[in-house]
Amino acid sequence: MSRIARVEPHLLSFPFPEPLKLKYHGGERIIFKRDAMLIRVTSDKGRIGYAPGQGSEAAQSMIENIIGPWLTGKSLADPDALRVQFLLGPGQDPQVAKIYFTVEVALYDLAARAKGLPVSELLGGRVRDKIRLYGSAGMYMSPQDYADEAAEVVRLGFKAYKMRPGMGPEADLEAEPFTPHRHELYRALHEEDILALAAGEHEHSEDGFLDLMDGPCVDFIQADVVCQGGYGMGRRLFTEIEKNELRFAFHSWGTLLEIIAAAHIGICWPEHVVEWLEYPLYRKPGQKIMYEFPLAEEILKEPLNIVDGDLIVPRTPGLGVEVNEAVIEKYPWKPGPWSTFTLLEPAGTWAVYSDHSVQWAVDQ
Repeated sequence: MSRIARVEPHLLSFPFPEPLKLKYHGGERIIFKRDAMLIRVTSDKGRIGYAPGQGSEAAQSMIENIIGPWLTGKSLADPDALRVQFLLGPGQDPQVAKIYFTVEVALYDLAARAKGLPVSELLGGRVRDKIRLYGSAGMYMSPQDYADEAAEVVRLGFKAYKMRPGMGPEADLEAEPFTPHRHELYRALHEEDILALAAGEHEHSEDGFLDLMDGPCVDFIQADVVCQGGYGMGRRLFTEIEKNELRFAFHSWGTLLEIIAAAHIGICWPEHVVEWLEYPLYRKPGQKIMYEFPLAEEILKEPLNIVDGDLIVPRTPGLGVEVNEAVIEKYPWKPGPWSTFTLLEPAGTWAVYSDHSVQWAVDQ
């Protein structure tokens, strides 16, 4: 029986040649770098499973000092059983549990490879082979710049486009109306039935997601496999989303490894439940899209298979991709926050690390 031999979290950074300064209504944002984590789990038989993780020293420390030692020597037969055992032990700390759920993707990858099956088959079985992508890019630009970028996204084959307004009421005809934790305001706006609403990428607990469904507050629930609960919570949420006749859209704001990890659980549910998967668009030569982040693609040896804006999920064992471990040496970790926000009201500057679900400013 195969057992876990090593759990290794590798922090990675792509620092920008010059910090990117972006002004928005009420302040300024500076982006210094983009971070990532590559988690590698090795069995005693030499097989390797991979997972994306939170690009933070705190997450790395939890894996090295708590999660890795606990997993070492454990049987790989059933990742679900390991999760149950972990949650009864070190996982009683919710922050440790959240990081465990990212490592768990590598356990599924490793277990699926050993059985010669794709990860989706260990998550309940796929009901389709593809999932619709929405191209995600622009921040804090003029309406014309958004229009130009949207045209580029369409040219690339995507059928939907995510942007981030934030330039003030005169320029933002349809901006995000409220801070994420004000569910009661979303609920009131949803009752007006003016347009479809989505939220969830900043929720920090399962109860928060369930509260979004109460009313409901939104039409689309959003969540991130890396930051907000992993496969176990995803399966529970999708059941409730279907029961409430809502829909789900993945948040994914990192590397291609994150995208394929999310896709494997997404295709285990029909499109009327899990409809969209975010595909962040980073700038390539000749493109007028956001900023560059080459690490995001170079983490895989081959690009993902995207046809007409849909991601085709491979049926080969594990996650069905080959990880490029050369990124470990090419993109060494650079300490510090990846971004800061300076606000006029409430006045101050906030540093942002990897976990976007943590609230870093409050309403006044």
